[in-house]
Amino acid sequence: MIKETNSQNTTIFEEGDKSKYVYFILKGKYKFVKTISFNSDATLHKLKRDPMLMNFNKNKQLKKHNSKEVTLSVYRKGDVFGYEDIIKNKPRFSKCICRVANSVIWMMNKDDFNFYIYNTKVWKQDIDVSVLTYTNYIKVKMSSL
Repeated sequence: MIKETNSQNTTIFEEGDKSKYVYFILKGKYKFVKTISFNSDATLHKLKRDPMLMNFNKNKQLKKHNSKEVTLSVYRKGDVFGYEDIIKNKPRFSKCICRVANSVIWMMNKDDFNFYIYNTKVWKQDIDVSVLTYTNYIKVKMSSL
């Protein structure tokens, strides 16, 4: 695993990037944002009803032929992210940005992560259980640092 210290506002990965790592947060905060384009009335109407965008919608900023960056979530010490895209073999769904100076993450590459998953003799439908087990293992390991 690679240990990395990040400065505030450092981009960890961009939306659409190839999924290369699973990330374990040792210290700090990381936010996930998605750029949403409003190119039709139907898309705009659907997005205004989306619960993920409720706070954003209150500001009435959604307009046709516009795009906005919307915060989806914020992860903190002990959280793990990035495994969903690797399991599904998809590009990154959102952009990840470091929120706090001197935030620290461990990065496990895709091959090592897949090796762990498949060597636990877990069937594909049980991968999330294996990820949860590994997440708990990492949390215990981090708490002893």
